[in-house]
Parts: sequence; structure tokens; C-alpha cells
Amino acid sequence: MTINISIGKNLLADVSLDMKKTLEGNIMISDHEDMDIVVMPKQNKIITFVKKNLTDIVYSTQDRYFNFLEKSGVTIPGTIRSGNVYGSLEAQYPAESPNEEPLEVVIYITDKFIDGEKDYMLAIKQADELEDDRLLHPDDDQSTELGEVPHEETKGSIRGAFPGYHYGLAGIYRY
Repeated sequence: MTINISIGKNLLADVSLDMKKTLEGNIMISDHEDMDIVVMPKQNKIITFVKKNLTDIVYSTQDRYFNFLEKSGVTIPGTIRSGNVYGSLEAQYPAESPNEEPLEVVIYITDKFIDGEKDYMLAIKQADELEDDRLLHPDDDQSTELGEVPHEETKGSIRGAFPGYHYGLAGIYRY
């Protein structure tokens, strides 16, 4: 969806984000690789939800986003907190502004944040692809052909001489 953002009477920018509007009137933005962003105009709230697994990387991304909003003057300082959904963070933004439409400013600043994160998202994606390629298609020096591994009678640290010995049961039962 592309929208025009204007501050005052001047056209500021065309924002092109992957946005959807819910029946309740909330705006869902799903451009980021790590999180979905939901702007709730009726409650003056911004919530981020984790897309995949909750990790330190995703929390760091959410933290960067809300710090960016706070430093840009969009959110009310001190309102950033954990949401009622596991792994979500939320913050409040002002309901009214004398010169601007707060919802448009939130969407504009979110677009600026996502544009700044594109290099980060690309680097993470490339690193994941390299790791997948390394594991699925290893070099010749990182792999062996089946049958090259010499087989021995006993291997590893678990010996079969005493049943239960490797489970710490050697001193409990007497035969």
C-alpha cells in the first residue's frame, strides 16, 4: 500500500509499506523480517509482535525500533513496556498534535526505520543462506565419503561393559 504523508499543508513523502488495515481500524505493517508492527489509532498505541522465534536478536530489533521512535519524538517517553502477548513490546504516542496528524507521523517514522534496517536484514539473510549452503553442500575438505571412516570395535566414551554405568547407576545396583 502506498500513502502520501503530509506535515501541515506540505507533502512530505510517499510511503510504500506492506500495510493492511484491520476491521477494527488498526494498521498492520509487515515489512520487517523479525517483527510485525501494529499501529492502533483508537488507543494511540504501537505494538510489535515477533514473526518467528523469540531470540535476543528480535528483542534487540524491537528495542532499536522503540528507541528510534522515542528519539524521533513520536512516542511518549516512559511508555515503552512489554505487551500482553508473549514477546511483544508496546508504546503510546500522543493522541493530538498541534501541527501534524500523529498517525501519519508514526507511519512515516516507521518507514524511515525500516529503510535504515534494510542493510541489516539483507546481511542476516545472506548469513543464513551461507550457513545453509555450508551445511547442505560442504566442501570436499569438510566432508567424507561413506566408508572412509575407519570402524573400530569400541568407539566413544560409553562402554558396554557395565550396564547402566554411563547413567550413574554403577554404585546403586549390585549383581
